[in-house]
Amino acid sequence: MNSNDDFKLLFADITSKKTFMTIQNAIDDILFAEEDIIKLNNKIINSDSQTKKVDDMVKKIDELKNEVATNFDIILKKLKANEILVHDKTVC
Repeated sequence: MNSNDDFKLLFADITSKKTFMTIQNAIDDILFAEEDIIKLNNKIINSDSQTKKVDDMVKKIDELKNEVATNFDIILKKLKANEILVHDKTVC
């Protein structure tokens, strides 16, 4: 797949390098959390019974979902602060 840094450079230029890095890190955190959620769901599906271990996995999934929501909020706030989003709709 062909890839370059054009979007990254343009976005950092429009906002700031710090804003770009904050958003990039939040997206990475979302992806890692979603991957962990999938792994835990698969373990629960393969579990034979409702045990303390399953309850702990369900609790961890809830925590990861909250982490995803928090990171989405970080991204939206950064985009709104830099006027990239207006009323939750993209300007560009």
